[in-house]
Amino acid sequence: MSKTFNRSAFHTALLGLPLVFSANAFAEFDVSVTLASDYRLYGVSQTLEEPTLQFTGVYIDESGFSAGTFLSNVDFVENTDPDDLDVSIEIDLFVGYEKEVATGHLLSATLIRYIYPGAEVDLDYNELIINYGFAYGALTVGYSNDAFAADETGIRYEYSYGFDINEEFSVGFMVGHYDLDDVFGDSYRYYDVGVTYAYEDFAFTLSYNDSSSAGEDLFGPAAEAAVVGAVSYSF
Repeated sequence: MSKTFNRSAFHTALLGLPLVFSANAFAEFDVSVTLASDYRLYGVSQTLEEPTLQFTGVYIDESGFSAGTFLSNVDFVENTDPDDLDVSIEIDLFVGYEKEVATGHLLSATLIRYIYPGAEVDLDYNELIINYGFAYGALTVGYSNDAFAADETGIRYEYSYGFDINEEFSVGFMVGHYDLDDVFGDSYRYYDVGVTYAYEDFAFTLSYNDSSSAGEDLFGPAAEAAVVGAVSYSF
């Protein structure tokens, strides 16, 4: 699976999904295109460990309101598998709001609609993401009462931290726990750590992604450890 929605190159490669933009001093529309060796969402490949091309467009208002979309190719099951769901595209629509509740403390809420057009079964669902950012990182909770369109509750808990080494390089990491007991009868942990090099409007990211053994039990090879490379262009 990012602001009230952050799709920086670093988080795109690391997390595969939006997090949280800081509120800007003025309204603007940000667009980015990312090419990555894999689309990782919460420690699980969404493309069977194949390359992905992604687009993000987000409008950010000076009041803290944001809205936008994220598009990516996906592939959950081999085409030769009789259980292939005929899913090839993910479209996310989101709205959010962010407010500085104290100096250096940002609180945001984002509502995301995950859409998989053309799927043989209904896979669309909503998720509410609450993010609290402070000097020592960010705490995130994602809640859905219809996780993976299973009509059951799924809750994610995450902690992330990143910092700039200099004007070009930044590093960061994230650790998360996905409670899917109601959905799949089990939960798992996932981890991401990476480095990003920024050059003009480009960002080059290299990250390491992994999940616990429970994640591999749930999602198979798609949840195994992987190194992901990505290049993003923003305009």
